[in-house]
Amino acid sequence: MRSTLARALMLLFVLLVAVDAVLGERPPSPVGKSAPADAFSAERALAFAHALLPDALPHPVGSAENDRVRERLVSAFEELGFHATVETGSACSPRGRCATVKNVVATLKGAREEALLVSAHYDSVAAGPGVGDDLAGAASVLEIARSLASDGPHELTVVFLIDDGEEAGLLGARAFIDESPEAKSVRWAVNMDNRGDRGPAMMFETSPGNAELVPLFGGAARRPVATSLFYEVYRRMPNDTDFTVWKRAGIKGLNFAFIGGADRYHTPQDDFAHLDPRSVQHEGECALAAARAIATHPPSQETQTDVVYFDLFGAALATCPARFALPLALAVLLIYLVAATIRVRQELTTVRQVLLENAAWPLALAFAVAATLALLQLFPPGTRFGPEALGASAAYTLVGAAAAALVLGGMRRWVSGASAHAPWLAFLIVGVVVAALLPGASYLFFFPGVVAAGAEMVLGLATTREGSVLRAAGSLLPVAASAMVWAPVLSGVEAALGMAMPTIFTVIGVVMVFPVVALIRRRRRLLVVAGGAFAFALLLLVWTPRMP
Repeated sequence: MRSTLARALMLLFVLLVAVDAVLGERPPSPVGKSAPADAFSAERALAFAHALLPDALPHPVGSAENDRVRERLVSAFEELGFHATVETGSACSPRGRCATVKNVVATLKGAREEALLVSAHYDSVAAGPGVGDDLAGAASVLEIARSLASDGPHELTVVFLIDDGEEAGLLGARAFIDESPEAKSVRWAVNMDNRGDRGPAMMFETSPGNAELVPLFGGAARRPVATSLFYEVYRRMPNDTDFTVWKRAGIKGLNFAFIGGADRYHTPQDDFAHLDPRSVQHEGECALAAARAIATHPPSQETQTDVVYFDLFGAALATCPARFALPLALAVLLIYLVAATIRVRQELTTVRQVLLENAAWPLALAFAVAATLALLQLFPPGTRFGPEALGASAAYTLVGAAAAALVLGGMRRWVSGASAHAPWLAFLIVGVVVAALLPGASYLFFFPGVVAAGAEMVLGLATTREGSVLRAAGSLLPVAASAMVWAPVLSGVEAALGMAMPTIFTVIGVVMVFPVVALIRRRRRLLVVAGGAFAFALLLLVWTPRMP
């Protein structure tokens, strides 16, 4: 009884780690107008935003409303004590779209001529008012300018740019680099451009040679949310922001965005009613912290190395030189193999059984993905967001868990609850491949792999009976480590893609089976739980589309 209770508590611990990892990245409460002068206040930034766009109308480049927004931007800078200029230029996108753009530029002089650029864009698409994309960013630039001006002179000059024509093909950014005299002195940049109206503000992109820049941001920000995985993915996608132009010009920096509520992106619903002030607060305070740190202690322009990085519960950034990703992945795999060898000898387990245990999990994953694809034919996702998507996500997670449990239940002769740590060999092999091809994603495998290798070593050296608490802990702790780094990433993928990738949730379900198999050692009970999960998944798929 005590053993069962202990394993149940460990399973609860795994789930709590996953939940806390996601909730730790929640944006903070908005700060009011009475905040200190050097702090970022979402209330002050939103006051700027309402003043810039009082009628919440679309304002694409070249429109009359765009002219009015620009005039209000100049007035807002002047009220803050800055001399703002309107720089008129022309630019063309690679797709052949050309326009005359009018960028708003203000400067805060520093001890050096070299400059930091703080940027956002003020134009919108014709379909909507663009409050999240990117009026919130423009208003945050104004609030950051006000805050940095209260510090006194910084080491670097700070150039504040709120550019035009971003939605038409980054035209304002191109014109700034090609024609603005201020562009010649810019060496670093902090950019804000959102793809939604809520959720945590992520530092989702950085420049090559970020070994000094990323730790500088991590040490300055109060609630940094960032992962090198998103940068690895983003730089392989066709999406662009003004930051793309800055990087091509040799400028180093950081790019911020919040992406929740992406179903309203570039629609009439990208308005003040849907914009979450907490997201504005999070993005603004992170961008301000980064700008202040860079302007005060400029990182080296000569650094050519990159780092792998991820946030720990939204509280701090962990970093590691990217050149170490592959050697570390190989080292962890080697340690695991040594530990597994010790276990084979200690427990008189055959190599054949260990290989069968490891082969069972990829087989379970393949069966779970096949079950999900079949389910998609019967219940195609009707929407990518909202309650239906949430219910479908939970359903696919349950399907993955149930399908994997059925496979493992059928192979119970070779796969015991005590050896639920066995699949980590395949996991670590994949981790080596990922470290070689996508070093920014290597931490997703390295961090759980270290724990798995340690658990394997302990289980190999310790003499423990099957079903013991130590066995269960050895199975569950690596899963908890996985939950800590994987849960926030998968949450971000869901926010960005909705139900575009349902098999991701199947994978979550397969991972959830690790502790379930360790907890439920009798085959019949495992099959009953799997059947119940299938039934509940079908209920969710039938019921959630009927929710209002």
